[in-house]
Amino acid sequence: MAAAKPNIIFFLADDMATYHLRHMPNTRRHVFARGARFTNFYANVSLCCPSRASLLTGKYAHNTGIGGNAFPDGFHGFHVGDESKRTFAVALRRRAGYTTGLLGKYLNEYPFVESAPRNAVPRTFVPPGWSDWAVPISGQYYGVDYLLNRNGRILRKRGPRDYLGDLLARRALRKIEKNEDGGGLALVFASYGPHMPEPASPREKGDPVLAARIARQSLPRTPDFDEADVGDKPRRLRRLDRISATREARIDRIFRRQLLSLASLDRYVGEVVSALRRTGQLDNTYLVFSSDNGYHMGHHRLPIGKNLPYLTDVRVPMGIRGPGIAPGTIVRDVTGTIDVAPTFADMAGIELAWVHDGESVLPLAKGTQAEAWRRFFLIQRGAVGDVPGRPAAEPARPEERRAAVLGGGWRGVVSQRWQYVRWGSGEEELYDGAIDPYQLDNVLAVPIEERTPEQRQALDDARAALARLTGCVGAAECRVG
Repeated sequence: MAAAKPNIIFFLADDMATYHLRHMPNTRRHVFARGARFTNFYANVSLCCPSRASLLTGKYAHNTGIGGNAFPDGFHGFHVGDESKRTFAVALRRRAGYTTGLLGKYLNEYPFVESAPRNAVPRTFVPPGWSDWAVPISGQYYGVDYLLNRNGRILRKRGPRDYLGDLLARRALRKIEKNEDGGGLALVFASYGPHMPEPASPREKGDPVLAARIARQSLPRTPDFDEADVGDKPRRLRRLDRISATREARIDRIFRRQLLSLASLDRYVGEVVSALRRTGQLDNTYLVFSSDNGYHMGHHRLPIGKNLPYLTDVRVPMGIRGPGIAPGTIVRDVTGTIDVAPTFADMAGIELAWVHDGESVLPLAKGTQAEAWRRFFLIQRGAVGDVPGRPAAEPARPEERRAAVLGGGWRGVVSQRWQYVRWGSGEEELYDGAIDPYQLDNVLAVPIEERTPEQRQALDDARAALARLTGCVGAAECRVG
């Protein structure tokens, strides 16, 4: 009898930063401690839809064509650009015979295509490649009164029992329990938390012990929080005021709501692991956990939000547990969202059939040093702005919308040690992560003659990498060593 194909279960958080992970005990214990932790994993664009498009396809945003959340980007751009036909779900289902499922968040504005009638899809539309589809089409960010597209049938869900996260978790557990044919299950559990408005299950909301624990928490006051001196930052950021006591209190309140939201997701991780163990599938399952982008909350004095080049926004948690991966493995190589789709293909024993920019990180997770791995990863600002007269692509606080456009456009690159950013204004930043992990001291604020030879070389290398990665196509061209 042929060996059963390994399962692939992907937990994807929404707007979860690396500093949130310490508050998720199940996720840390069952995924990160029992597998590989990636310490330099980045989002190409720190914005929901462009990042998810890269996760699905293995492509940088300039190759998916999706730069923002709203029309003409968002689901519309992904659909009319035919990228929905080039996702890991299509590859795994058609080329490897997997049962595939997406439970939760897909792409912003799904299924909106009203502005291009000839490309319109009905509310019941299910993209290619997915054999099980449970994705809300309205009310999804709150999860208590919403419309759900379940395999082409629209259902209205209300009430505590049908809280969206709990309903999707139950569905995931049923899929695991019925997975008996060894054909492989590839399941994406895409949470709406801790994205605003920080949805959480009634179970977590009603837990007095959890409430008491979270009430004692506050956002870590790391050195970059309310940065004392922003004189080395771009001009627009230098105008930012210090964070007042009122703003600090608001940040802490939002942070505690995020932790409550993540407590629900953390429980789902534990329940899935228990179901896999109970059904004898755990040892043959890859468990993957990540986030679409990070989030800043007062770091460098910034308004709450994302879509800026600092590590709070672009570096996200990534952990993989599964066959052949030793517990406690640390991967320091530069990896990112474009690597997820080719990694899932590798897990399934196939290759993606389309040109893509990422590479499988499975060998790295298994402790094999790649012969030619990238030194630099491209990061870039996402398009912002909603269409007048239409609902916003996703709920956001006013300060988040202000932060999204702060400083104008930018592009940059990150390596294991250095991060370089070039703003549309021509201003540049270079940070040395070896001695400045919180990005407090812009190397380029120092006169050229006072920079060390190492700093000068780092700047030259980063500028050259940015020039090569901007517009690159395909893994070989997008690999900058």
